[in-house]
Amino acid sequence: MDLWHERPRPLRPSHVRISQSLDLIERLEALPHPPEVEALLVPDEIHFFLRHATWLNVLGRASDFFDRHLRARAHVSAE
Repeated sequence: MDLWHERPRPLRPSHVRISQSLDLIERLEALPHPPEVEALLVPDEIHFFLRHATWLNVLGRASDFFDRHLRARAHVSAE
């Protein structure tokens, strides 16, 4: 699947086009002081996840991201 050139599909209000997500990532990375960005694209899921496995995957990755970035900053601030 070519995520950059995907064929547009009819959208429901609960869907986000992958191209919109990629555009947001590119805009964030182009900022003068870009934030740390990690993306997880789940093409077979809607915006409000329906599958339990998707929730576990997304929440686990979010937890890992926060651990790496927020705990590291809290440790530096405490010194």
